[in-house]
Amino acid sequence: MNNYKELIERLRNPKWWDLENNTELIDSAANAIETLTAELAEERHRHDRLQDWDRGMTEKLEQAQKRIATLTDQLEMARGERDAVTKRMVELEQELPRIKAERDAAVKCLEDAHACETCKHMDTHPDCDVECLGCQKDCQCRDCRDGSNFKWKGAKEDT
Repeated sequence: MNNYKELIERLRNPKWWDLENNTELIDSAANAIETLTAELAEERHRHDRLQDWDRGMTEKLEQAQKRIATLTDQLEMARGERDAVTKRMVELEQELPRIKAERDAAVKCLEDAHACETCKHMDTHPDCDVECLGCQKDCQCRDCRDGSNFKWKGAKEDT
């Protein structure tokens, strides 16, 4: 008998024939109790599995939240570093015209001073003695008068 409501009703309000031959009623009740007990055990098992799944998901969620917090902190630090670099770039960009002007003025001073040792053409011949008057070597220095061919050789490189 699968109709539990009917079984419950028959157990609460038995008919005279149920009382005379109660084995069928008792068997039905026992079968119903066994079925319900099995279903209850299965539901408890499902419930336990869901609780385990819920705990697992809760742990994963907490881990994800911690990771998000860590990444957020790292992002904020990176933004701060970016802002500092951007500020320094702006400072350097503002300073660049002054530095270029100073460099150009220093090169002009060297040209005006006829400083052959700072000229790019000075080292074109290894055995040059910088006595250009009457020199027969084919170089820029020979025809240079008062820095007319002067080209700054640039900043000295560290070696």
